[in-house]
Amino acid sequence: MKTDFGTNLEKVSNFKMNTGVFWSILICSLLVASACSSANPWRHSTLPAEQWQADRSACKKKANRQYNRTYGRTDPFTEDSRDSYQRQMSNYDGRKKLDRLVAFCMHSRGYVRVK
Repeated sequence: MKTDFGTNLEKVSNFKMNTGVFWSILICSLLVASACSSANPWRHSTLPAEQWQADRSACKKKANRQYNRTYGRTDPFTEDSRDSYQRQMSNYDGRKKLDRLVAFCMHSRGYVRVK
């Protein structure tokens, strides 16, 4: 049985395209879901609600300063010479590190995360 190289190449290309579409849809869905989540997932039992956002903003600024000192970058999403996958993973790792720094700051101020 003889196969046509062009037909097989089209199948592989279609598979890669469909896989890319799948991941694009998945990522967009996750972004939409996270955008729909609570604007401020932190609560404090004794402080007024008006203070919560100010404290969260202060913690984000503090986390960014700490991140910059520790990792020597001004932004975890800077463009560099690595390929797209490595850059995406670096961005993901950077975001997680920043989130942990913000969480530590908020906990130290007496806040609890509400899910």
